[in-house]
Amino acid sequence: MKKSLLKICAPVMAVCMLSACGSSATETTTGDGLFEDGASTTAAETETTVAETTVAETTVAETTVEETEAKVLVIGDEATGTVSVHLMNTTDEDITAVYIKVKGGEYSDNLLSETFKVGEDRVMYYNNSSDAEDAKYTVKIVFASGTEDSLHNFTFTDFVGADICYKNGQVYIAYKDVTGDKSTYDAEVAYDTPVETQAPAGQDNGCIGDDGLFY
Repeated sequence: MKKSLLKICAPVMAVCMLSACGSSATETTTGDGLFEDGASTTAAETETTVAETTVAETTVAETTVEETEAKVLVIGDEATGTVSVHLMNTTDEDITAVYIKVKGGEYSDNLLSETFKVGEDRVMYYNNSSDAEDAKYTVKIVFASGTEDSLHNFTFTDFVGADICYKNGQVYIAYKDVTGDKSTYDAEVAYDTPVETQAPAGQDNGCIGDDGLFY
């Protein structure tokens, strides 16, 4: 009787042992202690997070570039400007102030809201609605060192863009039109050079005859 019970129990125990072994095999872990299924899910989630971060960083970079390109540096007020020209500071010094006046008038307030740096290109706006169509202006420029000089007979119709230049203590503009390169250097030098006058014939040092009275 005992032998029969042993014969019956042996297969049952074998089945139980196989079941236990099978259960252990399905729970095999990876080298880092994670289940194989769990490891696969974690890797997928990591790839998704990296991809989302990359997209976010790219979006921020593109937005920064667009904002930089959209910002146009100006001289004057674009909102009220009815005429404009492009000016580039090709001198060797930053410009801290720009004033403009029509002949016989008063200088405007400083048209610069921020320093006009060397190498910068700006659009200069001016509301000339109350001036004559052929009006010519004087533009006073102040450099960071405190040096100042003026551009005379400045117009908004002779050119669409010009370089502000400085040579031999003289500020002037250089530009190009259909006939070629132009410069106002000689005209500015002549404008600033004192004109020597001679006394009319028959007069000596401003006196008339011998009475010593000034004319």
